[in-house]
Amino acid sequence: MIDLSRRRIRYDKAWLLSLTFLIGVGFLLSPTKTWAHTGTISSFSISPTSNVNPGQSMSFSGRVAGWHAGHSYSGYAQIFRGSSASGSALYSKSHYYRDGSTTYYNISGSLTASSTPGTNYFTLRNCAYSTSGGCVTRTVSYTVKQANRRPTVTSPGNKTVYEGSRLSFTIRASDPDGDRLT
Repeated sequence: MIDLSRRRIRYDKAWLLSLTFLIGVGFLLSPTKTWAHTGTISSFSISPTSNVNPGQSMSFSGRVAGWHAGHSYSGYAQIFRGSSASGSALYSKSHYYRDGSTTYYNISGSLTASSTPGTNYFTLRNCAYSTSGGCVTRTVSYTVKQANRRPTVTSPGNKTVYEGSRLSFTIRASDPDGDRLT
């Protein structure tokens, strides 16, 4: 039997609105919901990567992309010193990503190597939405060699010799970097 009283109809409308609200919230909170913007990094490389002198100029190149749904927006490609995308960017370039399509950009330029010997890093961050949305990172490493240190020569010390006599002594030299001395 169907109850068509006004009270019952109001109750059904309220229940229907509540159900609609819950379904809508569930959709918004769904873990399968995707972002409206996505950045990608196709490639990122630096040269040279080994035996780099402290403070040496290095070249970099890469290919980044971004995708947007709903509107067009500017994104950024940024390079940071170290293994994370934090601190001041050494390189920053804005890109315009068109609505509903993936847009690719090539990046290139030069960076200055660290002065710290050993393994060092540069990190590229590409964001498809301002500097905070749809971001991805890629890190590359390079090795800075010890700065070339000058050779040392041992002093023969003070020597005394009589006129007409022969003086002979040995001088020793060494290189702290192990380079050959000639």
